[in-house]
Amino acid sequence: MRLILNNSTDPAFNLAAEEYLLNTATEKICMLWRNERAVIVGRNQNTIDEIDQTYAETHGIRVHRRLTGGGAVFHDLGNINFTLIEPEEERHFNNYDWFTADLTGFLAALGVNAQLNDRNDVLIQDRKICGNAQCVQDGKVLHHGCILYDADLTMLAAALRPDPEKLRRRGIASVASRVANIRGYMANELSAEEFLNGFAEYIKQRHSCAAYHFTKKEAARIQLLADRKYASREWNYGASPDWDGKVSPC
Repeated sequence: MRLILNNSTDPAFNLAAEEYLLNTATEKICMLWRNERAVIVGRNQNTIDEIDQTYAETHGIRVHRRLTGGGAVFHDLGNINFTLIEPEEERHFNNYDWFTADLTGFLAALGVNAQLNDRNDVLIQDRKICGNAQCVQDGKVLHHGCILYDADLTMLAAALRPDPEKLRRRGIASVASRVANIRGYMANELSAEEFLNGFAEYIKQRHSCAAYHFTKKEAARIQLLADRKYASREWNYGASPDWDGKVSPC
């Protein structure tokens, strides 16, 4: 496995980095990254239906579309995101236990018990601390998770506009009542950056891999894709573009 520590906090760049790696990786990849304030909508969602546009604009929350399915999520620097890419022939597509094992193992090492539920969310005491989604393209699986470590949950609840009927069917009063930050369950106080660095060290030891950063050439290619696609209103707000891969329903 190759571990990429991506220091960018630009959502367009980071989503483009996922696609770049999905298209070019020749080995298993794990990328750790964070975004500045943003709402990231699912591949097949209608963006306007998922966000409070006025609130997002007022509070400088960027809006971007990702490659995978699932619901809209809020990102800020209190989130830690991980991306895993591997050949589809490994037969782990839709095996969320497999793809979240690093996270649950790292939390266990910190004395925090976290478990995957049947909706493919990682929970601590029935509160969601990590949502996950996947897609497959050209024989490769991309899995990513959004870890709530120390996110602004007030802003999260205000920026997202989930279907109230969907919440009712699941017996959830609100988005805020469903989620929690890992930091609230920690015995020792760590900053989001310290948590990210600790997670990176855990992955390095578990998979016997070294950390890697994008070269200038790779970063330039990713930035070009970000500018052309992930920063464009057509991609982020337009009708769901055609897709020749397959997307996890979760």
